[in-house]
Amino acid sequence: METIEKDYYKVLGVSENADQETIKKAYKTIAIKFHPDNNPNDTVAEKKFKEACDAYTILGDCNKRQAYDLSRSKNNGINEMESIFQHFFGCSYFDLQEKIKKDEKAYDDYIVFLNELEVKLQSYGKSVSSLIKKLQGMRGYITSSEIHKQKNKLLQEYKIIEENAKAFDTFQKFYEVFKENFSVLTSEKWSNIENYCDKKNRSKYTPDEFEKLRRKMESKYDEKLQEKAQNLSLLEKKLQVRNIELDNYLGKRHRNGAALTKENVSTHILSILLESMDLMDEIDSYLIRVEITIEDYLKSQGKTIEEITRNELKVIRDTLKVEENAKAFDTFQEFYEIFKENFSALTSEKWSNIENYCDKKNRSKYTPDEFEKLRRKMESKYDEKLQEKAQNLSLLEKKLQVRNIELDNYLGKRHRNGAALTKENVSTHILSILLESMDLMDEIDSYLIRVGITIEDYLKSRGKTIEEITKNELKVIRDTLKEHSYWLKISLSKFEKECREIR
Repeated sequence: METIEKDYYKVLGVSENADQETIKKAYKTIAIKFHPDNNPNDTVAEKKFKEACDAYTILGDCNKRQAYDLSRSKNNGINEMESIFQHFFGCSYFDLQEKIKKDEKAYDDYIVFLNELEVKLQSYGKSVSSLIKKLQGMRGYITSSEIHKQKNKLLQEYKIIEENAKAFDTFQKFYEVFKENFSVLTSEKWSNIENYCDKKNRSKYTPDEFEKLRRKMESKYDEKLQEKAQNLSLLEKKLQVRNIELDNYLGKRHRNGAALTKENVSTHILSILLESMDLMDEIDSYLIRVEITIEDYLKSQGKTIEEITRNELKVIRDTLKVEENAKAFDTFQEFYEIFKENFSALTSEKWSNIENYCDKKNRSKYTPDEFEKLRRKMESKYDEKLQEKAQNLSLLEKKLQVRNIELDNYLGKRHRNGAALTKENVSTHILSILLESMDLMDEIDSYLIRVGITIEDYLKSRGKTIEEITKNELKVIRDTLKEHSYWLKISLSKFEKECREIR
């Protein structure tokens, strides 16, 4: 068997009786002094650094040191030393030495592996430099099994990075073709794609994420193809109504210097052309009132439907719309001049919230449809008030008949704007006042009946008649009688008692 070759106490420069703190300080002093970072390219220093690490591996551990000291004893044989190491470490001293050498070799191989991995990772924007730095001075402190686990973990992570990078590169090739085709089809760019094309993110996204994005993009492309086919068919039908061939219509328009065709026209341009057709229909709705078509109008301007642009059509539409709105405004003012006089005569009221529709500043603001809607609303309200007037005239006539008064005579005693009231000129407002007056008379009668007289008697004693009395005068009489109703009851009881005594 081999004997122990090195004196670890001598390597660290301490006595065999030195305590653990002294050994630790001695090791740190030598490790700092001979560390490879402080002595680059110095093989002697590197050797002494490794010897110090080996010595501290044994002496720095109380159990290992105890076994080491026993093995140095001259009184103990090799078998005894073997049994001691077997007791503490489960192996012989020489097996331990072999294990240490195995761990150190695994460490050295691991450092080489990490340096090679660092070079590979740089192309992916990754690094293990911090791990390499962390492992400096750890030789002999990490077991080969731990190193094996770390190495396998890094290899798995590197495999994932490689797969992600490969998926990234494959996607870039797909996207180069896709973005050109998508741009031709839609005149648009695919949005929110920057992160997936940034080389800084070459290993960020998984193959599944790229596959999901690719399917989404292809699905959108197919959707846009269908949209294009549908819009081409719709545009062709709209052009047929105007006796225009689709190919001829497209050929008069250009994109990037090339005439449009069914193949190269984009969905975006098709949406513009369809909007142009809708504008033509709207313009026709204005021009039909003067019995011309947009074709006639454009011809007078030296234009054709095939050449006119959407923006030019918008200008024509807006111009015609302003003229149409202004015409509707003027027509409505003529209607309102007559309406407001009739409505005032019928109701004694003004139509509310009409100012904006009569303000000349808004002459082109409201559409013919808006004016028509308002006119119908006003006429409907007028008819409603006419019915209300007829009903209230009938009700008033019935209430007057109870008092033997003719309606014409009752109205004739009252005036509005210097003219006597008639069934024709009395307003709904005045009728409501007259009906309220009749209700007041009934209420007054309910008080006067207690003293055996009627309102006619009461008014006659004051030189008044029902035909002449006003609502406000009736209210005063009602309130006076109401206030003295308790007094009237007492007076009536006293009068009846006196009458009985006289009899």
